[in-house]
Amino acid sequence: MIIKKCAYGLTVAMALCVTGTAQAYTIILDTFTDTDGTQLEGRAPDTTNLPNGAWARTNLFWGASIQGNAFQAGPDNGWTVELASFGPYTRPDALTISADLNVLTLTDGGGGGGGWGLGFNQTLGAGPSPYGTFTGLVLHQDGRLTYREEGSDIISVPWSGPTFDPDAYYHLSYDVNTSTGALSNISLEDSTADYSPLEAAGAFTLARTTYAAMYANGGNAGNVGFIDNFLVEGADAPAVPEPSTLVLLTLGGIGLIGYAARKRYRA
Repeated sequence: MIIKKCAYGLTVAMALCVTGTAQAYTIILDTFTDTDGTQLEGRAPDTTNLPNGAWARTNLFWGASIQGNAFQAGPDNGWTVELASFGPYTRPDALTISADLNVLTLTDGGGGGGGWGLGFNQTLGAGPSPYGTFTGLVLHQDGRLTYREEGSDIISVPWSGPTFDPDAYYHLSYDVNTSTGALSNISLEDSTADYSPLEAAGAFTLARTTYAAMYANGGNAGNVGFIDNFLVEGADAPAVPEPSTLVLLTLGGIGLIGYAARKRYRA
């Protein structure tokens, strides 16, 4: 009976261990902590799983630089980092993208509606516009969140919650799955809006997510905004055992070994 209990405990622990939780892992992270005034163009992100990954500009720009541990950009400025598999890195199907956005004076009036775009590009862009092949979400100066697909605004959801402050940072995060095209888990700090209409419109194919992207857009040349803590994560890393299951596995193994030793001693 004792050995059955030990074996059962070990079996349960092993089963729990196998069903551990999957852990997200960083693909791209940029906190823009360089010396003030550093340009973003051609600079490698702080952390990346991509060999030689660097920010690439999609258009001509002016006055864009890292200021006060954040990135400042004016209207019609866009930057991308390639996500393609290379060497030991294989890009996952499931991605989470997030950033802290400050729309400041990025008013409406530009081709894509004023604000910060956070998402993906299919190509580096053609012509002067950084958002021609952009698919993702755009945060506007009034707190609206718009789903934009291949350069066209599809649907917007108005801000809901405490008064939106364009001079403050808001954390935006959402998940995409390039094998299904799904958009999910939209989270915008302090907002209580229902973003399910945006999720229903999402179509994030593998082709449309070649590059992780951000862009600033506004009505006037002097308008600016800030972005910080740009992060792209893979959501389907191998499962990692929970600490509690490792404890169970260890105790089960010790019990079984101890019982076997006692049996040999008595024999």
